[in-house]
Amino acid sequence: MKGHASQLVLDELAAGLSAPADAKAHVDGCAECTARLKALEAARAAAAQSFGYSRTKARVTAERPSRWRELMPFIVPVVAALVFFAVVAIDWRPDPQTERLKGGAFVELVHGGRAVTEVQPGSRLALKIGTAGKQYALVLAVDKDRRIEELWSGKLPEGAIVTLPKELEVTPGSVAVHAFLGDAPPDPKVVLPALEQSLRDYAGWPLEAPPPKLEGLVVATTRLWVK
Repeated sequence: MKGHASQLVLDELAAGLSAPADAKAHVDGCAECTARLKALEAARAAAAQSFGYSRTKARVTAERPSRWRELMPFIVPVVAALVFFAVVAIDWRPDPQTERLKGGAFVELVHGGRAVTEVQPGSRLALKIGTAGKQYALVLAVDKDRRIEELWSGKLPEGAIVTLPKELEVTPGSVAVHAFLGDAPPDPKVVLPALEQSLRDYAGWPLEAPPPKLEGLVVATTRLWVK
């Protein structure tokens, strides 16, 4: 199978329908496709537990021919999953090129002189920050188990786009990386509890949880897939 699994294939797998064997094998061995599939499955489960789901399902089923009655248990969660995935895809991560042009905040993980989003364990990465005119940063990583790790904190080097003076070694497990930027040092006693609350409130895949909006801080996010 060439490239990643299509949205249709992921929908079939999430709904428990049959899918090509090579597509299933690809998803099982691909971190990105596995993550997308888990997000769809989580959205399906959340839709099935949502308020009014049973009443809406019964009403729509009664208005459809028998074939629709057979498919309805799959259709509503799949539609909800598609809407969820579309929103996630639109706001997957900031476009560094656009942010550079605007002078906005962004965060990148750099390997061999270029920004990367997928690496092997053991790789060594640098953090590049679009400062948006801020002087201080607190950079945190969130893994699939909602654990939070501090990657860097302190005063930023001078410049609109800077590389932080610390090298990171990649360990197994994909992460979301959030850079909180401010004119004063971001207070971990404020940022950490807010991020933990955001993770608790988010019902989907933890790496998709939005960072909290905190007064006086701007935040940039990227995600790193570890094979």
